[in-house]
Amino acid sequence: MATIDRPALRRPRIRWTLLAFLGPAVLIYSAFMVFPLFDSLRLSLFAPGGIGLGVFVGLQNYVTLLTDPLWSPRFWGALGNNLVFFAIHMLVQNPIGLLLAALLTTRTLRGRAAYRALIFAPTVLSVVIVGFVARVDGAGPFRIFSRIQLPLIAPTVGIVAVLTFVGNFNAFDLVYSVQGGMAGPEFSTDLMGTFFYRTFFGFQLQLGNPTMGATVAGAMFVIILFGVCLYLFGLQRRLQTYEA
Repeated sequence: MATIDRPALRRPRIRWTLLAFLGPAVLIYSAFMVFPLFDSLRLSLFAPGGIGLGVFVGLQNYVTLLTDPLWSPRFWGALGNNLVFFAIHMLVQNPIGLLLAALLTTRTLRGRAAYRALIFAPTVLSVVIVGFVARVDGAGPFRIFSRIQLPLIAPTVGIVAVLTFVGNFNAFDLVYSVQGGMAGPEFSTDLMGTFFYRTFFGFQLQLGNPTMGATVAGAMFVIILFGVCLYLFGLQRRLQTYEA
């Protein structure tokens, strides 16, 4: 009985070009982003005292941050202000941008053709063609936007929402430049960024506490991670199902 020769199993080749191009970027990103992140999480598990780094306390710093009368009001107040900040951006800033983009597809706006040709033609050409087809069928502007344009740009809107969410938790300079590190009056403008800065480095009469500052940074990381995962495993899956 004749046997069929099977091709020898080949080991996957290492693409040295990928290592050459990605290696330096990965090293730099790891040195300035990944390592400081994990080191901050490690620092949040210690408390001042003892020798060297301090005393290992596990998750006690996070319990203190969430329940202690000295820390809890500042944390929940800063988190609430961040959520309000995020809601304003999502309900005011982003809808205005979406409205301006939708107006560029209407026929009654003067100068829209030149603006679209100069800025948006390379990226929205397919959307414009589809829009010209739904109009042939007699669809109105609202129907075109809700049934054609909005579903096509839904992934982009989701990404913008995630970037807005992450950017709001990194907000610091606006409040600090106007109200300082104390985020007055009476911490009413406090954000997670100013709360972290004041906790880690100290401000005026308040002494810095690196371990609790790292705890605040760890809490911010968990909140941001939860928001991003909520998008990836919730909204993003629905969008992929809808496109399929």
